[in-house]
Amino acid sequence: MNEREIEFQRLRAIIEATNREIIDFEVKLVLAQRDELTGLPRRTELTEKAQRSINNRQLPLSLIFADLNGFKKINDTIGHAAGDSLIIQFGEFLKKQKRFFGEGSVLVTLSRFGGDEFVILLPYTNNKEATEFISIVKTNLLNEIFTISEKHSFTVRVAMGLATTGANCSTVAALLHHADQAMYKDKARMKKAREITKRTVFK
Repeated sequence: MNEREIEFQRLRAIIEATNREIIDFEVKLVLAQRDELTGLPRRTELTEKAQRSINNRQLPLSLIFADLNGFKKINDTIGHAAGDSLIIQFGEFLKKQKRFFGEGSVLVTLSRFGGDEFVILLPYTNNKEATEFISIVKTNLLNEIFTISEKHSFTVRVAMGLATTGANCSTVAALLHHADQAMYKDKARMKKAREITKRTVFK
């Protein structure tokens, strides 16, 4: 092998090593944006995708805020490991619900927004369709058993709030704000319904 061939092989090895480093960096960058428990996108990736959906006119764009009821109590009474297990299982439950959209499920983005809060991004989905999806999710959740340990298996409830792009809701920040507010209203309604049920049963 002459000097020219040796130099060519050296440059080729450098290029291959550089490409591997670039790929490794890209993989690490993606993983850094993913939630370590569920593997779902975190807040930053979710908001970036929402902005791209708006920029690319994937409208109407609906956004759903979901918050697990009683999660703090689980952490406090059973332990944070139990809470982590529930977060993982609920993430898997949400992934299964994407089948509601059929072939369009590839456009749906699920994310863990923080703590026990999840956000679902639905491009090309109007308010009526998103509302129907919420109803299906809540109905399916009634029959879902979450097993935390041999001693702890239970059902959970989730408060969900929806916002859809429109005249008064045209930015990512507005969608998040309106969906968050709607979620808290749903949580209040669910709490009131439980209190009424208790008074009815135990009066």
